[in-house]
Amino acid sequence: MNNKLKAFAILPIAASLVFFGVQTVTSSFAATTGEGETPATTGASADTIEDCEWYLDGVDSVVTLENTTGMEYVGDDYTLTATADEVQVYFSGTSDMDNRCSFYDDVKGAAVEVDWTGTEFTNVDGTDTSLDWSLGVTALESTPGTYSSLDVTYTKQECDDAFAGGTAVSISSEAISPLIPASISNADTETFSPSAAPGSATFAKCTLDAGYSVVLPGNRAPASPGNPYSFTGPALLTTITVND
Repeated sequence: MNNKLKAFAILPIAASLVFFGVQTVTSSFAATTGEGETPATTGASADTIEDCEWYLDGVDSVVTLENTTGMEYVGDDYTLTATADEVQVYFSGTSDMDNRCSFYDDVKGAAVEVDWTGTEFTNVDGTDTSLDWSLGVTALESTPGTYSSLDVTYTKQECDDAFAGGTAVSISSEAISPLIPASISNADTETFSPSAAPGSATFAKCTLDAGYSVVLPGNRAPASPGNPYSFTGPALLTTITVND
């Protein structure tokens, strides 16, 4: 069964820094008899490194939730789960990690935000709606008084202590977005030294494991028993935003 979750990464626009050489003409007097002018040109040069930018990598464009018991849907609550690839958030001089860079005295932290639209799982064929269900509305069979939700969990893996993160949300008809699985303040970002000499530069980065789980409610009868059903669920939009 397919649950398509759309994800995008929004990267900040780097400000460019340009150095201008300065030329001047100076007047001087000769040490011997007579007067004259000797032009002298001065210049300046400076090497620069890339701006530090925040990046988001590893967000899957499609997440497929499946039942892992080997059983088919027989009218009982039917749990579907998925574990996505690792999500990485980091700053660097390029999209590759750990490339030296500078914030040029404008150090900014960042946050990963997950928004969603829709609370329904609908059959992709568009005609047979016998097993369609709505999060937060369709009751579960196994636990009376509870309703199906899409549970999204982010677990911190290799993650600098400066990051706040590792959180979860149950998406239903009443849940409010966004979910923020990782964030770092401006002050905590300042504790890293990305422009230090090669070999001693330090960079903020965090790796998260994303997990998904939803229950297809029981007490339902498929209109086409014996055939597979594929559903499209809520769309998730993942962005990285730079702090003010």
